[in-house]
Amino acid sequence: MKEGQIYDIVVIGGGPAGMAAAWSARQSGVERILILERENRLGGILGQCIHNGFGIGLYDQDYTGPEYAELWMEKIENEQIEVRCGVNVYDISRNADKNYVVFSMGREIGLKAYETKAVILACGCRERTLGQMRIPGSRPAGVFMAGSAQYMINMQNLKIGNSAVIMGFGDIGLIMARRMSLEGIKVKLVFGEHANGLNRNYLQCIKAFGIECRLHYTLLSTHGYQRLKGITIAPRDGHGQIDFSKKEYIPCDTLLVAAGLIPETELGKKLGLQFQADHGICTDENGMASEEGIFACGNITEIADLVDKVTMAGMKTGQACAFWLNSKKEKKIQNAYDKQIPYRPSKMNDCLLKENESVCILCPNGCKLVKKGDHMEGFLCERGKRSYDSGQCGENIKMIFTTTVKVAGEKEQMLSVRSREQITAEQMFKIMKSLRKFSAEKPVYSGQCLGEWEGIKIFSTQTLIN
Repeated sequence: MKEGQIYDIVVIGGGPAGMAAAWSARQSGVERILILERENRLGGILGQCIHNGFGIGLYDQDYTGPEYAELWMEKIENEQIEVRCGVNVYDISRNADKNYVVFSMGREIGLKAYETKAVILACGCRERTLGQMRIPGSRPAGVFMAGSAQYMINMQNLKIGNSAVIMGFGDIGLIMARRMSLEGIKVKLVFGEHANGLNRNYLQCIKAFGIECRLHYTLLSTHGYQRLKGITIAPRDGHGQIDFSKKEYIPCDTLLVAAGLIPETELGKKLGLQFQADHGICTDENGMASEEGIFACGNITEIADLVDKVTMAGMKTGQACAFWLNSKKEKKIQNAYDKQIPYRPSKMNDCLLKENESVCILCPNGCKLVKKGDHMEGFLCERGKRSYDSGQCGENIKMIFTTTVKVAGEKEQMLSVRSREQITAEQMFKIMKSLRKFSAEKPVYSGQCLGEWEGIKIFSTQTLIN
């Protein structure tokens, strides 16, 4: 757009919710749309989520995070929607014409203001920190939020430690237990007071790799001066009281805190929007917040367990915003994207799997299975029944292999890769040993076969040209 022109919609956040909102608004006839993203490329958190499990609900495809991001980046490019990356939005106000003014700052463009008729907040979420949990002890190096560790390992090729303990049974903590194990970091223990991760992630990332778990344990203190030396934990009894007589010191040089996610609501607070009890932005059934012309979607309203739900929320909100721009009258609309995701993922719910229990990992439902005699019961579909015989659940667990490899000529940039067939944890460790010596040559394209290791073909899940 030319300088001084007014946008119809400015979308703040270029993750799955923001891209879906912009795309559906364009599909509904809105022309002047701008996406502002603080990272250097679209995709949001998807870029560092190299594991699979994305897109099953909407596309019946088992994408990795980078693959799902590129799918939506292509949609945005095809619609020629204007995008500005590397831009932080720090304020939003309303002018005399009752339009909104979005104030932003970027390294390349400096300070800039964008006038728009409507704003869609798709800022996502952030991690709850150790400080917010009020854990006593020192603050040496070696204490990481799980998402930060994920970024450093997957995108910067950094080894963050040698021996680690993970606090928290959320999905990111479970996924990082597997990821660090494959990268040669000894995961000594995963513990937490509550377990709210998906059953299938517990099976794939903890049981398959033989990692010790302790439920209903709390962190008493961290120890160390320059670098973490260990932590002290203790169990809680049936009344929720800490049993100090059973406290235990565990030596480690790395602590990962997987303490859950919080909606990124700072801009909403500046606008004086209403919030829900869980601190997400409160919206009506069409995605409009308490301020007319301000919409919100995705994890900024409610933390979702599937990216498909985030995407669907973005599509619904984008169309609702387009409808509001055209009529500004109707309170209820018939939304073309009002589809129900058919999956209801099963969570751990403070219960670890027993010896006779397993989980089907073919879809997000993660049906809990119980072994009776020589067969498993609990499958909700015929596809699931076949998974046990093929070794995709049970004792010999098979999974999609994902990791990152070095890029020739680049010190920190990494390329995410995957297998297309399911393999065992033992096979993964063998492949990792060979892949550490491999460097991909640019240009490389998503879906390109990079070679074969230990009899398993490995494919790129990203496009890297420059």
